[in-house]
Order: sequence, then structure tokens, then C-alpha cells
Amino acid sequence: DKAVLVWGAGTFNIAVGETFNFTLPTGGAILNKVGYTTAGGLAAVDTATIDGTLFSTGKVFLLANGNINIGGTAAITTNGGLFLSTLQETSDFSFSTVGALSGTGASTGTITIGAAGASPSISGLLDASAGAIVSHRAAVTGDVIYRTVTAASALDLAQSGLLSVGGNLTVTTNGGAISGTNAITVGGQVTGNQTATLSTGVTSGAGVSVTLGNAANDFEIVSVNAVGTAANVTLA
Repeated sequence: DKAVLVWGAGTFNIAVGETFNFTLPTGGAILNKVGYTTAGGLAAVDTATIDGTLFSTGKVFLLANGNINIGGTAAITTNGGLFLSTLQETSDFSFSTVGALSGTGASTGTITIGAAGASPSISGLLDASAGAIVSHRAAVTGDVIYRTVTAASALDLAQSGLLSVGGNLTVTTNGGAISGTNAITVGGQVTGNQTATLSTGVTSGAGVSVTLGNAANDFEIVSVNAVGTAANVTLA
């Protein structure tokens, strides 16, 4: 129920008007490797781009040795979630045994979600791990999980427009400030109470702030971990 595809240079590029359709068995998952060799090592740095339509009956993993761009025109539907990572992972062991990426390698690139004037439509869970994440705007029906590993890399969750999250929002940085220039809404699902969980990953020292002060923000439950004498928390 698990498959691994290694894409040649420049070939994981879903352009506007194009559709990638992954038909998987119930509970299945597919790992798409970009910028990797068939033997598992790193190839030349490459970029994975989704500007068109991606549909899958199972989980979709996209692992890039380079950048991942989810454009504002992207329309993505998965049964189980879309998992994006630019953290180096040369072994398929974790995916093959437990159906997940280890997420422990060094960063090889940045993940960009959305564009300045357009929001991708993502049906299901969105999970992104990278050195840095550029979150312009997006409309996601499920949970959103953002994790950045580069030290002190700040994360603006809604840099260019609304970030709409139907489920829970979980954000973790490595000592990077968390902010939201534009509105963030969490909890659009009809049932349950959805939570926004925000952590700067700091355990001591001056710390960094969490600033989500847009008046149009809409949260149900918020949990913030921002340790430090200079770590301020602003919510609206």
C-alpha cells in the first residue's frame, strides 16, 4: 500500500491546467522524491511545483532536495493529507515501515505556500517541514502543521492574505518569531473545538515573540509557548 517515485530533474511540475491523479488503495501512501537519485542519495538541487490540480485517494508525500512551491492556482485534494518536506532524507526506511518521513535531516530548501494575489485550495491536511516556510495565503479544509528548523527563521503565517484553516493549526519554529500580517481563521469545521498551537521552540534566554494582532483573526482555542524575557504575545 506504499509506493515511491523518484522524479527526474524538473519533472515534478504540475502546471496550470494540468492534473496529477494518484489512485491508491485504502490507507495507501505515495512518496514523491525530487532531487534524489534512485539509489536514495542527493542528486542536483531541484524544485517541486504545484500550480495545477493534484488528486489522490491516499496520502501524498513530497520530499525535495531543494524548494517546494505550492502556487496560488493549485487545487489539491488528498485522502489522508499532503506532506511536504525539504529536510534531507536519503533512506526510505521510515516511509516504508511506518508510512511517514523521519523529519530529522538538514534543510535543503524553502517551502512556499500560495502567492501574493491568490490562495491555493487544499482539501485535507497540510503538513510542511522545511528550513523556512513562506506562507502567503491558503484555504485548507483540514489541519495545518508548519515546522521550520533553521535557527531564528521568522514565520509570517498570512504574509499576503487570509490563512483559513478548517481544522487545527500547529506551528513550531526553531527560535523564530511567529506573526500574521493578514487575518488567520482557525476552526471552520462544524464539529469540535479546533486549536491553534504556537511554539517558538525557545526554552530559555531572551526569546522571540508571537504577534497575531489582526482584528479579523478568528480563533476558537489558542495555546502559545513563547519562553523568554523579551518574548511578548499579542493576539486579536
